Amino acid sequence: MRHMKLAPQRAHASGSAGYAELLRQRDFALLLGGQTVSRLGDGLQIAALAWLTLQLGGAGAVTLTAFAASVPSLAFGLFGGVYADRWDRRRVMLFSDTARGLAVLIVPLAAAAGVLSVWQLALVAALLASFGTLGDPARTALLPALVRRDQLTAANALTGATLQASLWLGPAFLGLLLRFVAMKDVFTIDAGSFAVALFTTLLIYYRRPQAAAPRRRSVLAEAAEGLGAVRGDLLLWLPTVVFALGIVFAAGVRQVALPVLVRDRLHQNAQAFGLMLGAAGVGEVLGNVLIGRVAIHAQGTATTLGWLLLGLLRAPLGLVPAWQPGAALLFATGGVSALTDVPMISLMQQRSPEAQLGRVLALWRTLIYGSGAIAAPFVGALLSVLPVEAVFAVCGLLTAAIGGGGALVCWKKERGA
Repeated sequence: MRHMKLAPQRAHASGSAGYAELLRQRDFALLLGGQTVSRLGDGLQIAALAWLTLQLGGAGAVTLTAFAASVPSLAFGLFGGVYADRWDRRRVMLFSDTARGLAVLIVPLAAAAGVLSVWQLALVAALLASFGTLGDPARTALLPALVRRDQLTAANALTGATLQASLWLGPAFLGLLLRFVAMKDVFTIDAGSFAVALFTTLLIYYRRPQAAAPRRRSVLAEAAEGLGAVRGDLLLWLPTVVFALGIVFAAGVRQVALPVLVRDRLHQNAQAFGLMLGAAGVGEVLGNVLIGRVAIHAQGTATTLGWLLLGLLRAPLGLVPAWQPGAALLFATGGVSALTDVPMISLMQQRSPEAQLGRVLALWRTLIYGSGAIAAPFVGALLSVLPVEAVFAVCGLLTAAIGGGGALVCWKKERGA
């Protein structure tokens, strides 16, 4: 694929930029700094919410809370993109962070009153997810207004690295933090992290592009307009479809088949399982950092090629003789996942009309959540009829086939562009 050039990012004169120059840009540094603190708070809160729910109601309550967190993303995800395009995106972020910061305070207030219950925890999970459907697409859609076009890959890579790091560091910090504070106080700390994000977002200078005011339509009509923007561009809809199908096969294997592999085939305990997941997390963080240092001139080819590589690395995982080589493979797949994520986000930011970018991003996120909801039952059904080794092979090869087909089509399209 000689037309998909990957080159180290150099100075501004070469049309690309490294991390140092990117971080010297005031508004991006404010956005990244605030969101890094907020996401670390999220990592603490996610782990604390799961553990507190388990203590109050057992495994069934954890399932209820997880369900409450997933429904809003599917039900309201597309509509969040509509409002991210209708309204000033910085103000949408401010509203979203304020609402989420207030929502997490329900936990310490209810605990202080002695009335904390599983239903309140489920409500908090639902509120956080609901307001997140507004803030997340607005934040990603704002990024092209803060950095140059040639800096988008590096900017998306840095924000992706902080997100992945927070998901792994949050639970680790929680264990240390609980030596000094009660579980309910973790939610107060998370509220404080939202306050930091609010403050840094207020300092960002952003003026919404002036455009002729369109005739205001229904929310459903505007959501459909975002779908039309994707459907009308092969280099948007094909990688989106590949991404959604890749999530079904890859995420389900990680959620359902990997614990079975560790317990039943490798005969290991939760510690080995945690170390394997940790290896994947480290790979994801490093992969994001590395991918941001190259200039990718064929984003559609890159993201679909990432799914091909991920599938090829995932297929033999069921045959590993011990957890250590399994951890090595997961580290590699974690690194490759950056190639599926970062170019995909950059592709949407570069090819979508600015006025519809929030809706395009919201559609992609909604598909991810929908695919994730399908993934676990799908892989669970496979495990009921196939050995775990075969499940890894089937899902890995399907992922590779979908990614390879998508990469070939995107390469031909981008080569002729």
